[in-house]
Parts: sequence; structure tokens; C-alpha cells
Amino acid sequence: MLALVDAAVLWYSSQVLGFAVFVALVLIGTFQLLRAPWDASINWLIVMAPISWIFLALAPIAKLPMRLPVQVWGDTNRAIGHQHNYIYFGLLGTLWLIVFNYLYFLPGVENSIVLGLGLVWCFILGYAYLERRAKRRESVAKPSV
Repeated sequence: MLALVDAAVLWYSSQVLGFAVFVALVLIGTFQLLRAPWDASINWLIVMAPISWIFLALAPIAKLPMRLPVQVWGDTNRAIGHQHNYIYFGLLGTLWLIVFNYLYFLPGVENSIVLGLGLVWCFILGYAYLERRAKRRESVAKPSV
């Protein structure tokens, strides 16, 4: 069901946001659909920004933990770096910046921005993959007690 709604949002974005933004959404959205499906609704809010700027403002707010005690906010700050969560937050922020730039800031350079951010994310994801692989090798190499 989630993939069906995501397909409709992809079609909408291909009609409204241009090819470069559509490609960025396909790459980011597919990664998140497989690794963090709970972030798909945040992507949808970001992509609905051409309808109203309010959707773009709501996207980061929707990611925050609401109606929680003040003590939980300290845990939320630590959660960003836990278990590669920076990748999920970073991809949401990247998509937000791409759409914001396309709609409001420098609409003519989205191809360069998408390409540049894509290269940066290739390095980040490659590093995360190699780091995880090295940790697995270390845990296999350690003798069990």
C-alpha cells in the first residue's frame, strides 16, 4: 500500500518538479522505502511544496517527536548519530533543500545541485558501508569467551 501511494507521489513530482528533482526523489525515496519506510510520509510532505509552502514547513516539524516529556528531547539529540540515523535525517534534509532550491531560491541550477549532492551522498553511503563491513569483520575475528 505504501508503494502505491509513493508511486502516485512520484508521478505527481515528475509532472510538477522537473526531471532532476524527480531523479533525486526516486533515488532518495527508494532507499528510504527499503530502509526507513516511516520517512516516506515526510518525503510526501516535501514533494507537495508546489501546492503550498506550508507543506515544506511542516516536513521538518513532522519529523520531531511531539507531545513527549522534556527529558526525551535529550535522547532525540543523541538519536541522530545512533545506528546511522544521520543518513536518514540527512537524506530528508537533502530532499528538502533540493525542493526548496527548485521552488524558491535558485530554480535554474537544480541539475548542478542534485548532481553535487548526489556525489556527496555516494561518498557518505560508501563510507557507511565500509565502516559497517569493517565492524562485522572485527566481530567475527574476536574469539568468543
